Amino acid sequence: MTSLYARKTSEVELWPSQLEAAERSTDVRDDLVVALPTSAGKTRIAELAALMTVAQQKRVLIVTPLRALSAQTERSFRETFGPLGFTVSSLYGASGVSETDEDALRSKNIVIATPEKLDFALRNDPSIIDDIGLIVLDEGHMIGPTEREIRYETLVQRLLRRSDAASRRIVCLSAILPEGDQLDDLTAWIRNDEPGGPVTLRWRQGSALFVDLPGMRAWLEGAEVTALTDADDWPTPETAALWQRFRSDMLSGGIRTREISEIRLALDHNQPRPPNGLYRVEEVNGGEAWICTPDFRRLAKLRRRVRDRAHGLLSARFIPGANRAIVKRYGRGRAAWIEPED
Repeated sequence: MTSLYARKTSEVELWPSQLEAAERSTDVRDDLVVALPTSAGKTRIAELAALMTVAQQKRVLIVTPLRALSAQTERSFRETFGPLGFTVSSLYGASGVSETDEDALRSKNIVIATPEKLDFALRNDPSIIDDIGLIVLDEGHMIGPTEREIRYETLVQRLLRRSDAASRRIVCLSAILPEGDQLDDLTAWIRNDEPGGPVTLRWRQGSALFVDLPGMRAWLEGAEVTALTDADDWPTPETAALWQRFRSDMLSGGIRTREISEIRLALDHNQPRPPNGLYRVEEVNGGEAWICTPDFRRLAKLRRRVRDRAHGLLSARFIPGANRAIVKRYGRGRAAWIEPED
């Protein structure tokens, strides 16, 4: 943000998926449920909501259900808000709350905490968040039947039932929130049945609907993408030339896949088996691997986590009689598939 001051014209680029959420994030009375895929810009939405809050001289609390996410979120918000003079700290680690933790939760402009740490702090002193103006619930989909998910849901319920709950805003973020009635019910719960719906990704022109290399080539050769490319201003005027060069190289064979690997992987516990067919595989939450439809709708999570530094193209195929997904990777380098610790 501070870099904007150095420009003659200060502007912030927002992706199409962020526009509705960005508009609503400026209304500090609007409790938000934001359901956007990974890399669709949820962090920017949280930053805008936080900026509106600290501008009113109120503090921000961000709840992240995983320690690794807490550390990552702390770095991101410190890079953004530190140069503006706002203090950022995080509470995670062993059980219990130290004096240092309580001091941070009581005094820092932006505090990132795990549900366990926040729960301990509130039991010791419920007034410790009295001057919090915004609570961001990260990974809002992690509300469910497991012990950790139940703890998260219980904490959210306690926050929503506080006598002063109406004095602070709630923003719930997730990449994997369900669609339909479940999403509507969650939104009504977060918004205390106030009118207003969730922010979701609306499918837009030129979106990729492929899951493997032949599908990518067909998409690149399609009439819609060809017309968009020829317009010389897609995806944006600044990146049009780069896109045209990439598309030309792909279709001419200038960019070649060095390796194709294949592995059979089991679905995670209690995950529904998708029908037979070909699917996309997406990495979310820093390593979770999800079976998705071509338009990124998540269907089932794989048991193993994935680490793919080269960001290859991952596809999955289910065949009759097979309870495992056949996952194929196209691209340079290799992906590491990691067994869960439990």
